[in-house]
Parts: sequence; structure tokens; C-alpha cells
Amino acid sequence: MNFREEFWQKISAIEITKDLSLEEKKNKLSQIEGFLKPFLPNSVFKYRSCNTRNMDALARNVLYAVPASYMNDPFDSLVYVDKDFIAESLRYGFSRKFVDDIRTNKSLPESLKNLLPDNYAQELLDTCMMLTEEEIGDKVERNSQILQSVIDNVNSFIELCIKDLQNRSLISSFASSPSDSSMWNRYAGANKGFVLEYAVNDIRFDFCGVCSDNQTENCDKSIVQAYWYPIVYREERFDATSWVDYKIADIALSSSDMRKDGSYMPDILMYDKCCLVKGKQWESEEEWRLVCYPRYPMPEIKPVAIHTHAPCAIYYGSEIAEEDLRLLHRIIEDFRAKGVVIKEYKIYLDPYSRDFNLKCREML
Repeated sequence: MNFREEFWQKISAIEITKDLSLEEKKNKLSQIEGFLKPFLPNSVFKYRSCNTRNMDALARNVLYAVPASYMNDPFDSLVYVDKDFIAESLRYGFSRKFVDDIRTNKSLPESLKNLLPDNYAQELLDTCMMLTEEEIGDKVERNSQILQSVIDNVNSFIELCIKDLQNRSLISSFASSPSDSSMWNRYAGANKGFVLEYAVNDIRFDFCGVCSDNQTENCDKSIVQAYWYPIVYREERFDATSWVDYKIADIALSSSDMRKDGSYMPDILMYDKCCLVKGKQWESEEEWRLVCYPRYPMPEIKPVAIHTHAPCAIYYGSEIAEEDLRLLHRIIEDFRAKGVVIKEYKIYLDPYSRDFNLKCREML
């Protein structure tokens, strides 16, 4: 088992709920950090094509983070949900067995208790315990009349949850090497672009909390922390059925006073987890990923600029146009004038090499 799969086993087993104390949450997060630290790369690499937007981003010292729906993989962060399980869960919640189980166990299901204020949960339990057989029959009959309507509309709820999971996070993707020919072809304009190298100093990555195109009236100059995560490559999509099951119940209760203050979150890490699984066909990319969240709610789903530290090196593609190279070199010189050390390399193909990796030489 490689470290990426081991990491997935580790993070999958950790759940952080809102009801945990701050110390408990920190302890669980430290387990993830402790596992990943030995595997952190010294550097990661951002493949870029030569265009005005990418050159401007380098000059402004920003990275663009995007919702998963902007990625080139249509399955990126697209979770799997078992609709049959959800439908069966709804049938159970409207059934006679649901009431009988409450009366037998003298307790509400944990999932329901997590969503209801304590006083209402107790009131609901007391009501169930005092129901007569006739009253139970009447309730089950009424429930059966509305059940089908609920099931008919559940798909829209599921789609809402899936979209929320896919687009809540902002993602910036990085490669593990600057010399992968397929990456140059796919992400750097068929060797006509460039690659930026960023040093990785810690599992946490700090950036400015300005989540817009360099301007926001809400900016408080605060620092936001994101985690470096390795992408895990698997045969099946991440299963978020149980989480969606909770969210459907939460949505159903949101318009009433039956719901606890603030949405119950069965696992705060869920938004991170759903961003970390990709199909096996992407495995050669050996991706590392920053997963972050805007400090302020975004009115629309779109890429945002995150202000970060400068790259430590730039690699020019083997087929880069001379004009593009001059423009990029000028930007690097501007960084150097401010005391920032950035090395420059030129990528080339070595016809006498036995392997399929591109080579690089430092430009002095």
C-alpha cells in the first residue's frame, strides 16, 4: 500500500463533529498532520500556459483557486450517493417500524437526536411513548399519503447536496515534478508554457484572506491557513451517502423550530475528503492539492485569487516563444529587485537519455 492510500485510510477513519471540544478537534487534526509530515515533498510545481492571466498572476504573486466544477476532470470532487439507500431511509422514517423502534428502545435514533434541540427531542420521545395503537395507525396512514411525494422530490435535494460538496471548496493543484512530458503537454501549452516551483515548508500553507481579484471591501488583512493534501487515486468515487442522508433531514427541518441552532455537521472534514479522490486514470500526475475556503461567502461560483509567497524557481518550456520568455524573465527580475531569490531553468529534451523525462538546465 502506498502512502496515498495509507493516508486515505487514515483520514477516512477520522470524523470531526461540531460538538467536539476544541482540544478534541485539534487532537484529531494532529493525527492527520503527524501522518503526512514525513511524506511532504520539498517542492511542488504549477504548470502554466503563457497567457495574460497567468503572467499577470505571477507578477501579482497570486495563485488562482477554483471550485471543482472548473477542473478539467468532470468527476473532480463529484461524490457518489446511493439514492436507493436515501429512499429506504425516508421510508423507514415514515413507517410504523420507526415508531415501534423508538418505543422499544425508549430512545430516538442518534441521527435524529443530533438534529433536534434537546427539549424537542425529549418531547418527541414522550409523544411516541404515549401514543395509542389507534393514534399510531392514523399517523402511519397520513405518512404514507405524503411519503411518495417526498421520495419524488428527493432527487433535487440530493443534487443540491452534491453540488454543495463539489463547489464549497476552492482548489489549487500542483504536480510532483517539473519534467513530466505529459503534464507539459496537458497544462503548459504543449511545452510552450512555464512551470513555477513552490517550496513546501509545512503541512499548512498560509495565504492572504483576500478572496477576490485583488480587491474586497471586507478585507481585514488576515491570514488563512490551508492544508497540503495528496490526491488519492481509486477505482470508485467517494461515497457521501450517509452525509447526504443527514443533510436531507437537516434541510427538511430547516424551516421549523424543530431544528438545533446551526446546521449539524456529522463530519467537518467532509468538504476536504470529497476533494481528495480521483480516478485511477489520473494517477501518473501524483498531484498535491491545496484545499481552502473563502473567508467571506462567495455570491457566485468562480475562480478566486489567493495571495501567497513567491515561487523559488521558474522552468521555461522547451518550445516557449522568445517574447514570452522575455516577458517572464522581466517579471522574475522585478522579484529579484525586491530581494526575492528565484532560479530560472530551461527545459529541454535529451535525445541520448534512456528515460521519458524532460531535462532542465539552470539559466545563469
